[in-house]
Amino acid sequence: MSPLTEARRARSLPPSKGVVSKEKSNVKSFMRHDAWFGRTTILTGRLIMRKACFILTLLMVAFFVLSCNRKEKEEELNILNAPEKYGGVMGKTLKKTKAMDSLLYLKNKITTFQVQEGRYPSSLNELVEKKYIEKLPEPPEGLQFAYEPLSGKVDVK
Repeated sequence: MSPLTEARRARSLPPSKGVVSKEKSNVKSFMRHDAWFGRTTILTGRLIMRKACFILTLLMVAFFVLSCNRKEKEEELNILNAPEKYGGVMGKTLKKTKAMDSLLYLKNKITTFQVQEGRYPSSLNELVEKKYIEKLPEPPEGLQFAYEPLSGKVDVK
């Protein structure tokens, strides 16, 4: 009896009896009784490959979804990188402090100019020309003063 004929017979038999065959064949090793659905399934090479590909695809999708959700963590503070992190924070703070110091000084002089002259200076250089300040303070490295003559606002950018 050929394997194909044996496979066809297995489909037509009730699930509890299985394949009745005296000769050994390769098909019998791929037959499986499904207790849930009460049927015997013949697993051919193509069917096995389809199921394996389906399971592999599900695993790849699950891995992709889980790996896309992860965010890159910042480097944690430890003994080796503590001075570098502390120095970076202190450097930024020092830069902001110098900028605020210069801004407060300029805002004070602009307010004094506005009270005495009745208007805001047209530029920061006008404060030097009218002797309100000796010279403009230097902005912090990489920044510059931004002045709006209509409102008298000064900022560091």
